[in-house]
Amino acid sequence: MKRLTNNTGKQLIKILLYTLLLAFLLSPCAFAEKPKIGVVFTCFGDIGSLDEVESYTKNCFLDPDIVAIPNFLRKPLSNFIWWMIKESRLTAYDYLGGNTHYRENSRAQTDLIVAELRKKGYDAKGYVGFILTHPYMRDTLAEIQKDGIEKLIIINQGALYSYVTTEIPLRETRTYLKEHPEWKAEIVGVKSFIKDKRFMDLIEDNIRERLNTTFKDVPEKDICILLPLHGVPIALIEKGDPTLEDTVYIVNEFKKRFKNIKVYPAYQNHNYLFTGEWTKPSEDVVSKEIGKSSYSHVLINGRITFTIDNIETLLTQASSIRLRILDYGKDKKVHVEEMFNLEKPFIDYMATVTEEALQGKGDLVILQHKNK
Repeated sequence: MKRLTNNTGKQLIKILLYTLLLAFLLSPCAFAEKPKIGVVFTCFGDIGSLDEVESYTKNCFLDPDIVAIPNFLRKPLSNFIWWMIKESRLTAYDYLGGNTHYRENSRAQTDLIVAELRKKGYDAKGYVGFILTHPYMRDTLAEIQKDGIEKLIIINQGALYSYVTTEIPLRETRTYLKEHPEWKAEIVGVKSFIKDKRFMDLIEDNIRERLNTTFKDVPEKDICILLPLHGVPIALIEKGDPTLEDTVYIVNEFKKRFKNIKVYPAYQNHNYLFTGEWTKPSEDVVSKEIGKSSYSHVLINGRITFTIDNIETLLTQASSIRLRILDYGKDKKVHVEEMFNLEKPFIDYMATVTEEALQGKGDLVILQHKNK
């Protein structure tokens, strides 16, 4: 009788398991395909040959959010400014070999981040879309729509949100959606990750590694850290652009983390845009101050607002700022840090930021709800 009872119990458990399995197989979720995920990394972009410098420069002045002037003045102004700065721009890019490799590095960075998502089971595909050069954001969005992407995450290749950085590709996306109401994908933009502790930890780790290697055995009192930052016109700050507030916040955080080392912020401004006063202190003023200071060793780290090397880092930081410091302090040792580029810790972090955005977490902006 006891054996019969045990066998009966086993049979009941089997029946229950089979019933649950059959219920799952008959449910809609059992046959539901994973949504097609798209991740597009965007920014202004940069040139790949000297032939692109003219169109890239003119596009900057043709954009209504980069230079706020009446439309009828845009083309004449862009032609005039190009005539005025043509030689200096071509010389600058020629100094860098005519190619900053931004396009290739953006593609490689995107592919590595998406590969991490695919390891986690996401049916994900990566894209790159630029504002001032190809592949243009609008063309990339058309490709994404053609690929049947059902959920799209848009991430600027820089941690800082500004009206003249992240907001512009978001604007381009809104415009595209108005022109293509048939596209029903869910679209989410990551506004900023500049205040994310994990992001700050990555920069801190990089700085400490440099202090423990290149500046090993140098007393902290002889070292200063220069943090170049993306500058904007004060007129935008007065309209609500958070650049100044956010950069002051993160600079103060690093001052706390490096209590015994002098930390200088310096804004990389573009005053030739005829847009009035810009954020202060400017990089030319700060580099001169550092050059005249008693600090014998200078570490320049621009990772707060740039994640991939471009003309702003390869030329302005690695050459102009560095040389200005040396002009006023020829015996100083100046090290300019590369951007994150393809570093594994940053790739892993951005894959996490992307996954969190897919889950509705982070500093996000919803551009279109699902099936709207």
